[in-house]
Amino acid sequence: MSNKPESPKEHSLYDFLEEWQNTCLFDYQLTFTEAIESLSSKSGKRLIEARAGTGQRASTWTLFDTRTNQEAILVHAAVWRSNTNFDTGNFVPAGETPPNHIPDNRIQKIPSFKCEIAYTIDTGVEDSFYNNLEFYSNSDETVIYARDIEILEEYIQSVKGFNRDKLERSPWQNGTHRDSYSLTTKLFVKRTANVKEPNYEPHEWLVKGVKGQKKRDYVLNPRRPAYFDLVNNKAVVLQNSKPPRYKAGDIVWFAFKVSFYVASQYWSSDLTPIEFIRVARGARYGLNSAEDLDDEDEIDKPKKTLRDGAAISVIARNPHDEPKNLKRKKDDASDTDKTLSSDAADSNDGDKDLTDEDPEKTDDTKETTPQSTEDKSPPKSPSPSQVPPPEIPAPKAAASSRKKAKKSKA
Repeated sequence: MSNKPESPKEHSLYDFLEEWQNTCLFDYQLTFTEAIESLSSKSGKRLIEARAGTGQRASTWTLFDTRTNQEAILVHAAVWRSNTNFDTGNFVPAGETPPNHIPDNRIQKIPSFKCEIAYTIDTGVEDSFYNNLEFYSNSDETVIYARDIEILEEYIQSVKGFNRDKLERSPWQNGTHRDSYSLTTKLFVKRTANVKEPNYEPHEWLVKGVKGQKKRDYVLNPRRPAYFDLVNNKAVVLQNSKPPRYKAGDIVWFAFKVSFYVASQYWSSDLTPIEFIRVARGARYGLNSAEDLDDEDEIDKPKKTLRDGAAISVIARNPHDEPKNLKRKKDDASDTDKTLSSDAADSNDGDKDLTDEDPEKTDDTKETTPQSTEDKSPPKSPSPSQVPPPEIPAPKAAASSRKKAKKSKA
């Protein structure tokens, strides 16, 4: 493991993000940027290649690291926007009260491939996830801005044997709307002959859902991302940190895998997160406030009202000045109509059961992001017994031949 400077105060937001985007914490990792760059015709050797699965996963192609011959672990850093509940996602079994901010038509009541946890990054503040790679034409060295995701998808379409039926790309997260990007973790997976025990303590709702199936088609996903906070140069389990959750505007570094699915109607890409670590609070760059009361425990806290005998405190306010937090709420108001995650893209397909072999995702809305950084939690599950990694010493920033990403926002 290696380490970054202890304080980002001397950096601009974009410099700090780029520094972490070019940082690996373990030797087996690749930065998203260097992996993409290696696909260029000018690259000496490709660092990644897509390989088809076998058996039930024959329609799934996964990126492999050509150095290790293992599934590629890519890393990046971004501005956090929101997430669904880390324990239950969008799954609410019958008879239970749904977390706040999840539209009724997005709630899943029985185990299926549409049950997931969504993690949404804000690509409107900093868009490198979509648009941070520069290429130069051989003729006039004109800069051509290309999207990382699109480059990956152009590559996979060139791989022999992929998408033999020439299906269209799913509209879900196809780059048309570029102010956010969601990664997801499935809560349930198809049952196989070798059922693995989960690496976490499952929430009672998930256990109830699995046991209540008429047919035991789905089991708990045995893998769940780990969540950390960088505190005094050490990785601390997020639930032991303060605040014990990620807030909109926080800077989060994350590792993930990339797969491509060919379903019955569309093909699409899927990014599965492995671990997250908050490397800076958004307040350092004016992206959120330490006093924000949008935390999970505060969302439904009753507002103060007058009581008999209560002391009166007068708060003088210029009627022409809009309160800061009210303005922020107005800015976020449109989020109430946004969908939660990939399962919710097409309302006409709301009841369609997606499987591992058919994870079609469509998008007929402008946004498909979780509405709140911190949904009100359902009853807490027992604390996972995750052991934080050791102190982070000196990572080598991954070499990158590109110029700095275009800074489109101040």
